[in-house]
Amino acid sequence: MLRRNNRLPRKVLEGFITYIRAEKRLSENTVECYRRDIEAFMRFLSPDAPVDPSLVTPDDVRRWIAHLVRGGTKPGSVNRMVSSLRSWFRFLRLRGVVRQDPLLSVRALKNHKRLPAFVSEVRMGELLDCSAASNFEEERNSLIILLLYATGIRVSELVGLRIDNISSDGRLMKVCGKGGKERIMPLLPAVSEKIFDHIATIRSLGICPQDNFSLFVSSAGEPVNRHAVYRIVRDILTSAGVGGKRSPHVLRHTFATHLLDRGADLREIQELLGHSSMTTTQRYTHSSTARLREVYRKAHPRGKG
Repeated sequence: MLRRNNRLPRKVLEGFITYIRAEKRLSENTVECYRRDIEAFMRFLSPDAPVDPSLVTPDDVRRWIAHLVRGGTKPGSVNRMVSSLRSWFRFLRLRGVVRQDPLLSVRALKNHKRLPAFVSEVRMGELLDCSAASNFEEERNSLIILLLYATGIRVSELVGLRIDNISSDGRLMKVCGKGGKERIMPLLPAVSEKIFDHIATIRSLGICPQDNFSLFVSSAGEPVNRHAVYRIVRDILTSAGVGGKRSPHVLRHTFATHLLDRGADLREIQELLGHSSMTTTQRYTHSSTARLREVYRKAHPRGKG
């Protein structure tokens, strides 16, 4: 069944990929993660010879998990990869390809979740205040940082933004999130002003061709991809002296944490972030509580004891 290049029979793998893409409406990035995880598992079982999924046992899965842990893969990443297998074998069982699901008796690893990393309000304010631009790319990069922080959108949502996603008055922005779900984001006046200035620059320089309406483009008119955004954010946060993790998701965490610290309702934050589950949003309450506890411990006269 397996081939040297593809590792999985096309009709089996592509049937699953079509299912999660069309029926489950998962994002393209998530779809590719599922594909990589499944192929990595099958390569582990047999790098060269064909593998019949119906012969996979719970012990095979446990050996793979042990292999990942020994290789330094973190518990959260292992659980995500195992989750991909669970979805795949559930699909195969429903389609009659396998009779037994080998994942039913496999337990997830204990995962000690870390609090979301974020940038302090003071440092974030300094970063934005010092983001003067002298050319097109600096202006664009500055707007990328501002928009990620001011709206909390995902990097995949940012690179998918089009000029016509911004309302004519600049008050609202339409975002296409995970699974193709759309939501409307409010824009602060200072943010919409920067966006309109950026659009004016694109048009005045003749960068963007008539059939390309991407909001963020290169000087050659090509849409900026997620890898470029990661590099831009990392470089700017590093140059501003921000320590620890420096990724677009850190700015998303910063957005949510600052809103919560200033009294925003958790349900409103959930809607702004586009979370389907409140459980995901509740992580920020733990972050704020932990920080408040530390401030209290340092400030109270009996705290040091």
